[in-house]
Amino acid sequence: MSLVPPFPIDRRNFISGAAVTGLAGGWAHSGLLASPAATKLAAFVVGVDKYQHIRPLERAVADARSIAAKVESFGYQVQLAENVDADGLFRSFDTFYSNLEPNSAVFIYMAAHGIQSAGTNFILPADVAKDGDALLESSVQTGYLLDQIASTRPRQAIVILDACRDEPLEIQLNGRANGFASTNAPGGFYVTYSAGAGQYAIDHLGDEDKHPNGLFVRHLIDQMAPDVLIDDVIKSTREAVLADAQSIGRNQCPAIYDQAGRDVRLDAKKAPARRKRQNRKAGLADTGVLVVGIEKYDEFSSLVSLATPHSDAQRLTADFEELGANVTTLLDPSRGELLASCKEMASRGHERNFVYLAGMGGLIDRGAWLFLQGSSAAASQKKGEAGTRGLAINLKQSKRNDDLTMVAMGEILDAFDMKNVHLLCDFCLEDAQLQSGWQTRFGLSPDVLSNRITGVLDNIRALGQGEGPGNYPQCSVLFAASYYQFAMDAAPGQQRSPFAIALTNALGQPGLTVEQFANYIRREVEDLTDRYQSPMLFCEKPTQDVVLIDTV
Repeated sequence: MSLVPPFPIDRRNFISGAAVTGLAGGWAHSGLLASPAATKLAAFVVGVDKYQHIRPLERAVADARSIAAKVESFGYQVQLAENVDADGLFRSFDTFYSNLEPNSAVFIYMAAHGIQSAGTNFILPADVAKDGDALLESSVQTGYLLDQIASTRPRQAIVILDACRDEPLEIQLNGRANGFASTNAPGGFYVTYSAGAGQYAIDHLGDEDKHPNGLFVRHLIDQMAPDVLIDDVIKSTREAVLADAQSIGRNQCPAIYDQAGRDVRLDAKKAPARRKRQNRKAGLADTGVLVVGIEKYDEFSSLVSLATPHSDAQRLTADFEELGANVTTLLDPSRGELLASCKEMASRGHERNFVYLAGMGGLIDRGAWLFLQGSSAAASQKKGEAGTRGLAINLKQSKRNDDLTMVAMGEILDAFDMKNVHLLCDFCLEDAQLQSGWQTRFGLSPDVLSNRITGVLDNIRALGQGEGPGNYPQCSVLFAASYYQFAMDAAPGQQRSPFAIALTNALGQPGLTVEQFANYIRREVEDLTDRYQSPMLFCEKPTQDVVLIDTV
């Protein structure tokens, strides 16, 4: 028996994207889900070539047909829509949506023109208008579509948006930017763009390229298998797409927005999933990585436990390992364990080192600190002037006692002798609970903070004391949020923080310098948080040009 959708689709909202349901992250993986044996495999596939008012495409319909045939061979019931106008797209999706059942494994693929306006993504149907407000009023907001799928409580959802194809469209639209904006996927969703945020998907490699499919799909089809983890499928596809794009002087690096929190594969009925990525190119050979995730703050009455630092740490461990790095992972370590691991890693003499820190942090005594699980002996509650709750910290005692509950970023840099280490700090500077329902990785209330701007590097030291070429430490510190901002954990039901998602995508792009790497992450995080959170980088200028991930 099919599910009657709890939120019937309204054509005006579907086509114009006037409003979203706000369900993102609220459904997937609840205890109500049935066993895998009860899972229905359902696919919605769209391809649009024949545009009436804007430049047509050549391979979108062929790509949609290839994908539809592939997933149908895996047992999916496929709803295929070709060259549909706005009404046809609405009717096709409404039919698909109305027949979804709880616990379905959903697969969505859309090949068409796509745009972003003011950070919102739109798929363009065949009859889309060319300019201005009329264009948006005849387009489909991708976030609305994803939220409607989420409302049916799927077991999992794989969404592939193969839009923003080839060169920019010649249209006039206020607030428009290149490519798609990064997406804040609902919980339980694995979303992929065929090109990274702000990029364009390449249809062909030149006039001599007679392949019937676009660049992304020709490689995706080769990698797809029902029992292989979709993350392995997409990452293998990404490597091949990136290499082909670079061969013609272009850059196309598919982006991943994974909020599934489980081993997702195309056939959700099969178990266990099969891994397929033993031979990924080693862009981080001779690299040490320390990944730290801290969730539990049970003994700190004014710090609540977080939801996703452990899952962020575990996912990033796999990302770094696939690039050939030597990775150590610590979950809820003590201060002594964390500093000892830093010193041990530094002793190995790697060419470069990364330290990823996920948890709560703040600025205290003109320095940046990460709070750890442990004794509350050095912390006592106090009432803030504005009625907020913070911590009174005995800094002198903190610096003497290895069992205490925080560590300064300067101490971590010191453990590496200020050489060849890059800190990725997924925590922030003060506390709040946002109305959006996102949990923040906050630190201390403003009433216990010292000067947040001047002197923030006192504990980070001056990054670079040497003079002359080559005589500088290759050190950097990238914070997940800027001054007076909060580093987001994850929305309810989601599995990863915005900074961790952006980091996964940045790691897929070899050849980026420290500055390019930081800028890529900053743009993604700003998109994912509606500009609320903006990462900031500290490093000496020569370090900005150091390449972080080798091109192999």
